[in-house]
Amino acid sequence: MGLSDIKKNLTSEPTVSKSPKVERAGVYCMEAEKAVADAIIRLGEKCFADNLDNEDGHYYEDVKEIKRLKEREILCKQYKLSLESKRLCEHCGVVVTSDSLFCNKCGEKLDELDFSAFGSNEPSSEKKNCPSCGKTIAADADFCEYCGTKVK
Repeated sequence: MGLSDIKKNLTSEPTVSKSPKVERAGVYCMEAEKAVADAIIRLGEKCFADNLDNEDGHYYEDVKEIKRLKEREILCKQYKLSLESKRLCEHCGVVVTSDSLFCNKCGEKLDELDFSAFGSNEPSSEKKNCPSCGKTIAADADFCEYCGTKVK
């Protein structure tokens, strides 16, 4: 046995064989833990739904925080989609192109999204606002892509 064989034996994990009963018991434990966690999540979702409009309730601050976090989560999803020139309809959840003014599924008007919370990777000099509609457009644009106004 050479030096490399000794090093290999020292660094390798010892193999411990588990009996089938031990392995099954481990699976049962993991399934039980997941079932408990899922039940707690369902209870929390029910509690959240029951307390959405209860400003006097015991859970008001927690519900308010969850609402804020859910709004942030939706904005994050919208931001990610916007990087792919897409967006979600806030009313029905269908994905549409980012320049859509109305949803092509439910027909609802789409609100302008504000991603300023995520910062910008582009210098502000590369963007400007349309003098007619106020939307942000590229600094070198000749026409506004939203309203068609000549900007140069």
